[in-house]
Amino acid sequence: KPWVAFYANGLVAELPEGSVEDVLARVREKRCDVLVVDERWSASTRPRLAPLLDPGMAPPGLRVLHESDSPRRIVLYDASGLR
Repeated sequence: KPWVAFYANGLVAELPEGSVEDVLARVREKRCDVLVVDERWSASTRPRLAPLLDPGMAPPGLRVLHESDSPRRIVLYDASGLR
């Protein structure tokens, strides 16, 4: 989400096409601090990331920073635990 990085004064790291493991590998490679998973975006373009919309299914190393269901599901994870 480029707007998240913009408002956080951060940088954008493009997510690769692929599995949750592929995304986590990119997060580690780029040393990302936050991973944003948005139902509006992932449901249509990256359906294999849908499990990350449920924090109960999140892999070890990801910690929920914020989640909301309005207007659509979005979860922000602290990804620093993946380093």
